[in-house]
Parts: sequence; structure tokens; C-alpha cells
Amino acid sequence: MPLVMAEATTTTSTVPPPDAFEGSAARKLDQTPLEVPELRLTEAERRRSYRAEAAIAGWISGPVGQSQTTGRHVTLRDLSLHGAGFTSDRAYRIGADHWIMVNRGPMRLSTRIRIASCTPRDDGNFDVGGEFY
Repeated sequence: MPLVMAEATTTTSTVPPPDAFEGSAARKLDQTPLEVPELRLTEAERRRSYRAEAAIAGWISGPVGQSQTTGRHVTLRDLSLHGAGFTSDRAYRIGADHWIMVNRGPMRLSTRIRIASCTPRDDGNFDVGGEFY
């Protein structure tokens, strides 16, 4: 699953005139235009939060409701507040619910994840994406 970057554009804004804030310290504000970055997600980007790239060992359970002896070690590729992407040696069913755990240094994560995508790679592994719920 290729990463899609958000487009950053710049919007020019001006500071309100000093008399807009009668009697305040704002009278001393400079009236030069400010460059304000505006983040616009591309059409292909559907994520709700920033995604940080990672290379972290993790563990994912078998489907929820089945024996937990079917879990596997995976490598997290990216992580956000709402989901994660990982590489695995097996395919996962889209819509399946699992538990994912990460325990690396100060980072501790144990939560449910719903598989949103599963794409085969050239090396025989799979890129898997999921959302936390």
C-alpha cells in the first residue's frame, strides 16, 4: 500500500488592525501578512490523523473469537492514532477483527484492530492496514 502524502499549501492572512482590540497590548502587533500553512488531504488520502513511519516488532492475534494460539509476529510499518500498517507473512481477511500488541521500550499498545486492506508484496509477504476500534 503506497503512502499518500498530503499537499501543503500556503494561505496569506493579515493580523487585525490594532484598534480592533481597544485598550489591549494587541495595539503593538505588526500588520505584516503571515504565512499560514494549510493542510489539504489529497483525494486518495482517507486517514483521520497523521501517520508516523515505524519499524517496530508487534504481535497480532488470530481472528477475535478463535483460539489465540494462532497469533503471529508482524512488523509495524506505520502507526497513527486511528490505525496501523504492518507487514506479515500471511494474508488477512478484510473486515476481520484482531488484537494487536506492541511492547517496545516506552511504547506499549494493546488494542483491537479491524483489517481494512491486505495487499500482496513482491517478496511473498503482505502489506496489511487496519483501523483501531
